Amino acid sequence: MNAVYENAINESDPHKGPPNELSQYDKCMFANLYCNDLVRLISVLEKQQIVLKLFPNPTDGTTTLSLELESAGNLTITLNDLLGSELFELHNAFTDVGTFTKTFSMEKLPVGVYYLKIIHNGNTKVEKVIKN
Repeated sequence: MNAVYENAINESDPHKGPPNELSQYDKCMFANLYCNDLVRLISVLEKQQIVLKLFPNPTDGTTTLSLELESAGNLTITLNDLLGSELFELHNAFTDVGTFTKTFSMEKLPVGVYYLKIIHNGNTKVEKVIKN
């Protein structure tokens, strides 16, 4: 990294943008730095789209899943065993913004640890479910 670029980063106000004495190359590098930070921020925000509540957990039979979806999109929910094999699909459809609630029974399954796999608009969340 050249000295002009390093000084610009250290001395610049992030709200003003790059200083005027930078070369075209340095301005591009400066803009690239801002773009990379923006992409990282968007990526973090996208991964926060799935807010999950699962109760009761552990369960001895029936469990309720509640999701707060910040955007509409395709939602797939599966229950998987410890090896990741899908036991059954709870939901697979386009789902609107807001609260999605699903109650499901685990009564016929043996005691053990299972995993809910939730995929919403390409983001995946896995939650452990314990059956007593």
